[in-house]
Amino acid sequence: YLEDLPAHCLRRCIDSLECFGRQTEDLNISLTAIGQAWALCDFLQAARQRQESVSSSVPAADFTSSALSQHNSTSTNESSSAIEALGLADAALGPIVSGWWSEELGELGMPRTQQILWVLLLQSLSVLGRDPRHEVRLGAIQTLFRTLDMHGDTFDAWEWDSIVWAVVLPLVGYTLEQRAYVFELIANGRLDELPDVTAASQESKAQMASKSGVFIEDPAMLYSKQWDETAATTLQGAAKTWSD
Repeated sequence: YLEDLPAHCLRRCIDSLECFGRQTEDLNISLTAIGQAWALCDFLQAARQRQESVSSSVPAADFTSSALSQHNSTSTNESSSAIEALGLADAALGPIVSGWWSEELGELGMPRTQQILWVLLLQSLSVLGRDPRHEVRLGAIQTLFRTLDMHGDTFDAWEWDSIVWAVVLPLVGYTLEQRAYVFELIANGRLDELPDVTAASQESKAQMASKSGVFIEDPAMLYSKQWDETAATTLQGAAKTWSD
């Protein structure tokens, strides 16, 4: 049914998937949303391949020029100046990307429309990669870098510029900062400030463990392992993306 949706509806689908991913009522809903994001990545890639096959009769130089002309005259210059002015800050492309949620989109076959949808979808996965729940966070990060690994060779220079500065680097920065924060809380014995670690929850787990005989892992060790895994996955994915 995705083929029947106009571009602005696909953008709403991306926004909806992010909202379903961030909800906290049911973990399975969040994980399903990430899986659907992967399916949407495949759809966007298939749409791009169809467009390239239709345009195969156009000389490569002319097609590339027409594909990037709109971005080169507007968005590319705007994003480059923002990056130069703000350096590595997450805000470098923030206002520009935020504007794409409301920008008038053309047909799905237009290169500019495909580029915007790609960046918005990858940024949504990056946002879910900052979720406090380990399963959601790790699933989104793995999906993000798997997508870049499989489809990255089809992205042009403009898309990679946006992906690196608005998707990958903000995620890496957040992950390292949050890991350091969690380890600081653990080192100082402030476990009650960790998400979902309260005296009531610890007492409840202790009672459950005493009745069932099931071992409940120490929250400090558990959170350390989880954030180590998150940081390792993020840095490995970012390094592979950079080297490729």
